Amino acid sequence: MRAPRFQLFIIAILSSITGGVMRAQEQTSIDQVTRREPGEPASPVKLNGVVIDASPVDHALTLHDGTRSVGVHLPGNMVCPKVGVSLEVTGETFTHVIAGHSHPRVRAREIQVHEQGHLPPPKPISIRALNRFENFDQWVSVEGHVLRWKFRSHTNELMIVLVGADGWTTVAVRVESRPPIATLLMGAKLRLTGVNASETSHDAFGAMTVPSVAQIEILQPGHADPFEAPAVSLPEVAAQRTVPGSRVKVSGTVLARFGERMIYLRGMASHEGAQCNLLATAWPRVASDEEYADAGSLPQLQPGDVVEMVGTPMADTAEPELQKFALCYCHVRVLGHQPAPKPIPTTLREISAGKWTHDLVQVHGRLTLLHSLPVGGGEWRTVMLLEDEGVSVPLSYQTAGRTAFANLKVDDELLANVLVERITPQEPIQLRLSSLSDVQSLGVSSHARSRQLWLWAGSALTLLALLLGWIAILRRTTRRHAKAAAELKSITAAARESELRWKLLFEQSPLSVQIFAPDGQTKRVNAAWMKLFRLTEEQGLAFNVLQDPDLNASGAVNLIRQAFAGQAIQVPPVPYPVSQDPPTYRWIGGVLYPLKNEAGQIIEVVTVHNDITETKAAEEAMLALNQTLEQRVNQRTAELKQTQAELTLALEKERELGELKSRFVTMVSHEFRTPLGIIMSAIELIRHYDERLAADKRAELQQDIFSSTRHMAGLMEQMLVLGRVEAGAVSCKLASCDLETLAGKLTDECLSATNRKCTITCVTEGLLSNAQADEALLRHIFSNLIHNAVKYSPDGGAVQFTSKREGNLAVFQVIDQGIGIPPEDQKNLFEAFQRGSNVGDIPGTGLGLVIVKRCVDLHGGTLHINSIVGHGTTFTVSIPLFMN
Repeated sequence: MRAPRFQLFIIAILSSITGGVMRAQEQTSIDQVTRREPGEPASPVKLNGVVIDASPVDHALTLHDGTRSVGVHLPGNMVCPKVGVSLEVTGETFTHVIAGHSHPRVRAREIQVHEQGHLPPPKPISIRALNRFENFDQWVSVEGHVLRWKFRSHTNELMIVLVGADGWTTVAVRVESRPPIATLLMGAKLRLTGVNASETSHDAFGAMTVPSVAQIEILQPGHADPFEAPAVSLPEVAAQRTVPGSRVKVSGTVLARFGERMIYLRGMASHEGAQCNLLATAWPRVASDEEYADAGSLPQLQPGDVVEMVGTPMADTAEPELQKFALCYCHVRVLGHQPAPKPIPTTLREISAGKWTHDLVQVHGRLTLLHSLPVGGGEWRTVMLLEDEGVSVPLSYQTAGRTAFANLKVDDELLANVLVERITPQEPIQLRLSSLSDVQSLGVSSHARSRQLWLWAGSALTLLALLLGWIAILRRTTRRHAKAAAELKSITAAARESELRWKLLFEQSPLSVQIFAPDGQTKRVNAAWMKLFRLTEEQGLAFNVLQDPDLNASGAVNLIRQAFAGQAIQVPPVPYPVSQDPPTYRWIGGVLYPLKNEAGQIIEVVTVHNDITETKAAEEAMLALNQTLEQRVNQRTAELKQTQAELTLALEKERELGELKSRFVTMVSHEFRTPLGIIMSAIELIRHYDERLAADKRAELQQDIFSSTRHMAGLMEQMLVLGRVEAGAVSCKLASCDLETLAGKLTDECLSATNRKCTITCVTEGLLSNAQADEALLRHIFSNLIHNAVKYSPDGGAVQFTSKREGNLAVFQVIDQGIGIPPEDQKNLFEAFQRGSNVGDIPGTGLGLVIVKRCVDLHGGTLHINSIVGHGTTFTVSIPLFMN
């Protein structure tokens, strides 16, 4: 962790340097302000525009210059202008963080009001775009029907819930008192114009602020009664003959209710079919001074209730979880009651053909799979697979706590009363069970009994054939028994060894591996798979990937089918329920590899899973931290800026990873290939011409091998030292140290190691004994600095190593008159594998200064560079080594 923090510090220093240049450029366009990236330094601004929204309570306004708009924060002592006035704002930019999202805004120091202006035309957008805040702080308009509204007298706000073809949203309208139009808003179609901004969240709860009632345009009047809507039939809704986003009314009999909001409804006439609708909840009554307008609380519905529902048909482009409902955000009221509807007898083949969607039906089928999994919140889902006439359809039942279904067994013939769910791109057709009493076993199926009989007969015939064949082979191979036995023993041993190696590799692999057949049935799993999914081997072998509802819902089944078409497929991570106590979801992805036989036919697919749950948990933890910091932004601005810089660096680190790998490969290729080539060349000469080589030539080759080997060992030592430091395996162990003696030793060692290429002068000032330091770390620091000084200096050049004491600090300097370091390279010197652009063919790894910086940091010291290209470099190291 120490290295990223230091890099954050370096980036902050560089940002402050470049920010000084940017602050000199005053920005006069709102478009320039809104295009700023998070973390950029503040810049002065002078903007002109019209006020499109103003909040005296929040001391803020929104300014529009005819092209774009931006939020402006005012000082607490400044009077907030009214909407519609033209003014000039002088101030500076800053980054405004809301719910973890960063947006550029302006902090005003002075405003000058010019005259009354005109509000600009808004940009029409969809409800989905509004909820995603794709036009944050912008002047937009949105259309939809009123689902409910309430008036807050203490804040003079009219809150309107608007529903459209692609979702719903909440809009806050600033009013001076309760507007007269509020009474007839229920079901009305409105066009609202305002600012796509919120001070509390980035979702449908308050996605727009409308400055006044004047920005409400009634496109279609509403009613006081929420059930005043055009009546349509269930077939009209199913055939999509209704307008997406409109409010329509249907009638029918309740078939079943799941949870609080999912209702299955059958039409009053036999030909009308059925539908599944999503109910809308009422406003929570939390304040006595608020007026609420909705359809009231949800009634306690039972099968057989005759109801009337007003809801919204959604477009195909709506959110995937809404596409399984015929109508969404429905108001419901009970008109009467009749006996509970009877299920319609049908077959799995008719259901697979698309009949009886959303209806209650009765089906027969053979149970081929029975599996239970936790889905969170104490809920368990039991998944069954029914098969009849070659057609298989999944059946699910979800309830609180685990349901044993002890009376049901695989291969039983079942009779079940089920609800048929709607087919969507994310979910295949499947059945839903309302209660345990809706399914019963009729005993072992005829198919299973027939299969058992054929299995017994086949086994007997196979055994007899094997016995006869064994006798014939035994008689024919008696003469060659000895030779065959020896060959068989050798082949068997090799096969067992090969099988054992494969089994050990498969079973002991740390990666979760699953092998399944073309029909989706699991053939083999390893220990890592069972550990990941918290299942036994028997449960794993009963698992069918093509029939699992969770995989179908995530879309992974379509990717698996592509693997059986011959493609290697990358499955992105999806949340998958894993059986454990307590139940939890884990984010699991994988890579699918098809395996082919000699004929080119795909016989198996191998899946290697990738569990990124911890990464997801870290992301969620980071989001929670951001939300906490956002609540404290006014009191701790300085801490927020530092945190923002850390987040920016974390994102940049991901992009830098590829570059770091490339630099590492380049370094290894260059620094290891050359000495390896020298070693190989010298060895080849010695092997082939050793007797003909002169003694001095042989000694020269041996010296080349020795020098190249020592060079490679030095490179490996540097990488090992850096790896131990980065991993936190190196600590600073203080002990008494005589710095003057140590400096002299290092100077002598470096003179010897560099073959006295340069003169190295050691100068000490004052009393340097009684220092407390880690001598090993000091050796890493100064040996690297002195070696670099000699390496980048001309032959015969002068290098000076000075040591002195300043208070409790030991100050060291390594000074050379070498090639110097270009200014543009100095900011990257302490990153691994980074070297100056002017080093030419001088060998090096780019690791020495990284090790130096880490060792200085472990001592709590500082390192400064002063370099001029062509005139040399001075490294100054200041470390607190003496007691105050």
